Amino acid sequence: MLTALDLFSGVGGLSAGWLASSHDHGGVLLAAVDSDPLARPVVERNFPGSLFLEHELTPTESGDAKAIARAVSLDPGDLDILLAGPPCQAVSTAGKRTEEHPNNRLALRVAELARELNPKAVVIENVPEFASVEGGRLLGRLRVQLGDAGYVTQVGVLNSSAFGIPQVRHRFFVVGVTQGRFRRDPRSLLPIPRTASVLSARVPLADSRSDLPLPPTVEQALGDLPPLNAGEGSEIADYLSPPRSTYAASIRRESRRLFNHVSVGHSAEMVAALAKLKPGETPQLVASHDLRPRQYFRSAYARLVPNGLAPTMTTQTHNPGSGRFTHYAQDRVLTVREVARIQSFPDEFVFLGDNSVQRRHVGNAVPPQLAEAITAELIPYLR
Repeated sequence: MLTALDLFSGVGGLSAGWLASSHDHGGVLLAAVDSDPLARPVVERNFPGSLFLEHELTPTESGDAKAIARAVSLDPGDLDILLAGPPCQAVSTAGKRTEEHPNNRLALRVAELARELNPKAVVIENVPEFASVEGGRLLGRLRVQLGDAGYVTQVGVLNSSAFGIPQVRHRFFVVGVTQGRFRRDPRSLLPIPRTASVLSARVPLADSRSDLPLPPTVEQALGDLPPLNAGEGSEIADYLSPPRSTYAASIRRESRRLFNHVSVGHSAEMVAALAKLKPGETPQLVASHDLRPRQYFRSAYARLVPNGLAPTMTTQTHNPGSGRFTHYAQDRVLTVREVARIQSFPDEFVFLGDNSVQRRHVGNAVPPQLAEAITAELIPYLR
């Protein structure tokens, strides 16, 4: 049995990837730890047998490691892998950015917890800008603390599209294993790309130049889902057609029902405005478009490219003005299930709460298929 803890877990994108990569090795998730009470029912629904610990990890509070270890009956050195996605105020997209915010130390807190829990491996996720906080000094301190705790670390920015995901989404990772295990098997700790790393969500994949296979397109990810008008859909529904791509089939797995496929209700004026956009278009490129006179950033109200990739799925996918979130063929924004597919969540993963909560949870998550690639690389160090 291989064990994991997920800190700052949200609803468990890292956890889902870990369980997929470690399934054949007896991998289990002991607990997901997060301060969001609305994540509890989602974790309990999708990770039966795992604990959800509603606990706010702070930059300075002592006793966290002992409380967590006691809750899961864990002795120091017993844990195989520690997963963590700590927030960092200096690179947060919400609120005022400041390099002096105390929450910036949450990544350092993970290093302290690693010292106390002594897992065999550590995975820390953040946005790419994390590497430049304090001119790179925060990352330097993090790696020094992990080194002092006995870990060899490697860092890098990974693009989701390079791992078979229909989304351009970059994430920064710090990965570490104990020094003795690394000396025994000194391979790279970061996974190599499996598909082409695509940098733009505005062009067809056919324009990509790579010797690697192309990642699945938006249409390959979503084309088998029932069509909806704005305001239609149901939290539980039936599939109306078989999967139309290898990716869709892998996402559907053994799921017999379709969850979270509910469209946001748009005004008649908004539906009419979206209807004037062809696949890949944005109002700024359409002469006399209703939304063109206003000042928006480039991807506002843009329609997805069916034979291309999606951009980063954020927590604001309900709002067509917040990005390229309009369906490539239907006059509405993506449903939560469609966002989840672009994020590589399997269809059997159910999001709970109202629509805004669901979108926050799926938008904040690490794509499980990316987490699977990262943790699979570490399995040899854990056995």
